Amino acid sequence: YEPESEVIIMLEKLVGRRYANLELLKNDIEILSGKKVNTIMESESERFEECDFMIDYEFEEFDIHTLWYLKDNAGNYYITEV
Repeated sequence: YEPESEVIIMLEKLVGRRYANLELLKNDIEILSGKKVNTIMESESERFEECDFMIDYEFEEFDIHTLWYLKDNAGNYYITEV
């Protein structure tokens, strides 16, 4: 049993949802995971051109995770993968 995989399964509910800002996304991550998100931001890592954009969020120091997103025509974050 991997508690971390349980969190990932819960966060898969984010895929396909749209968020107007990162604060709204942060709130849903906290609700679904049951953990407090300390930081959330658009990733500064380089990405391959064919890949979606990334959002990094951190539960605790060095416990960093990534979501992938696209922006829709209205500028909302559209979550494509957790």
